[in-house]
Amino acid sequence: MVDDGLHDTDDDGDGYTEEGDDCDDDNADVYPGAPELCDGLDNDCDPLTDIDEGTECYDDDGDGVTEEDGDCNDNDDVVYPGAEEIEDGIDNDCDGTIDEDLDGADDDDDGCSEDEGDCDDEDADVCPEAGEVC
Repeated sequence: MVDDGLHDTDDDGDGYTEEGDDCDDDNADVYPGAPELCDGLDNDCDPLTDIDEGTECYDDDGDGVTEEDGDCNDNDDVVYPGAEEIEDGIDNDCDGTIDEDLDGADDDDDGCSEDEGDCDDEDADVCPEAGEVC
């Protein structure tokens, strides 16, 4: 298309012009109100928000890990792969197990934890409620 100097032509065919606040009139995926894509561009032309916000490749909680990189709860900054487990009833390290290897967790699924008197929480046959076996 011919640029008339006013930037009022829709060069990329997305329905918006530079005069109509299209921040990249050479890319049809970029225009005011466009859905954000995982592409490193400000698709919605909103200078007040971040690039790729609301997508799986954006770190919503600021913990340094995105959903695309394995963050199993990108709304909580203490939950991400490799995070330290804390006794909170949440899978902090995204490995599928809640509060593992902590005294309050039942690591061997025998019904009691170390805090509840389990002296060997890696052996499901050992628990204060378990009967003695010869």
